[in-house]
Amino acid sequence: VFLDFGHFIYEDSEKTSTARNTVSILHSPSATKTKGSGHLDRIFANLKEEFGDSIEFITPVNKLKEIKSYPTTRYDLLNKMAESDIVIDQLVIGWYGLKAVEALMLDCEVVCFIEHELLEYLPPEAPIVNVNILNAEARIRELICQVLAGNSVNPNKQKYVKTHHNIESYRDYFKKLWIQ
Repeated sequence: VFLDFGHFIYEDSEKTSTARNTVSILHSPSATKTKGSGHLDRIFANLKEEFGDSIEFITPVNKLKEIKSYPTTRYDLLNKMAESDIVIDQLVIGWYGLKAVEALMLDCEVVCFIEHELLEYLPPEAPIVNVNILNAEARIRELICQVLAGNSVNPNKQKYVKTHHNIESYRDYFKKLWIQ
């Protein structure tokens, strides 16, 4: 996933540098089944019961089981992401995608399932909260508490994207693949 940083609007400041009263959590799947969205119904219900008005879930789907057409444009989705504290990418596929990279660039905490066999390809400084279906609720709960307290879990999100998702890093990666 490559981002043209010249056309991407972001700020080099951490969103979670001060304690807050609410946490916004965005989940906007392109397909609910492949993103594990059905599992988030139960998780969101439990977290809402526990945190009440301290958390806001932003999602373009109804009960995350039936996809509706997205109520926003890509531009509006990026704006919603910019206002979010946590972005949940997916709980099933096993790797992160463009939405996660954009969320990192917008200084959001990113939750995503990284397949165990692929962890060796994930740089150790990757600012992604790795979850699975079994531990997702507990990990998201911990993340909510940290954001409410004003603590950034992964303070070098934008640096990670600029280092690992730029044209030079891809050129070097593919050059290494082709030569070996």
